[in-house]
Amino acid sequence: MQIKDQLEQSGELDGKLERMADFSFWSEAAARAMGYKPMEFLDAYSENLRNQSREAVNFNALADIMRIICQNELAKKSVVEYTLPILLEKVRQTGFEIGIEIDKYTTKFAWAKTPQSLSEELMRLAGVIEDSYGYKIERYLDTVGRRGRKKNNSVIRITNPDIKSEPKNRRSANK
Repeated sequence: MQIKDQLEQSGELDGKLERMADFSFWSEAAARAMGYKPMEFLDAYSENLRNQSREAVNFNALADIMRIICQNELAKKSVVEYTLPILLEKVRQTGFEIGIEIDKYTTKFAWAKTPQSLSEELMRLAGVIEDSYGYKIERYLDTVGRRGRKKNNSVIRITNPDIKSEPKNRRSANK
């Protein structure tokens, strides 16, 4: 109980516990009692959870397609946005390029038939994609028509937190 009390009092694990926080806490305490280094259990547990999420992504056609889109589009910028019809077209094209046939009339994937069904499935997968690869996927309603879009369009915003966004009014260094 001494290690458990020390962990509770120190706050060392605050914000570092994964899903099943009680399990994570008690397991880290037990690992330390058995002589493991601090955070050794939690680091291994976190890596195992990420690997499970990646495996889930690899067995889901849409998640795999979105992973490829994110890797390509977010290699050098922090945020991309798509209206649903444009994203659906991009998903179909990327699927075709990697050998997944996604025709809206003959596909077995219900999410590939309409922009709305794509949006619903993508929101279900957003957490798994973020856990696995770090790309944050959000949906919002553009009520003002930004970037030349029509008003009241649903937009998917994908963010790569590994790349810091550039200031909007950045001037060229050559001026």
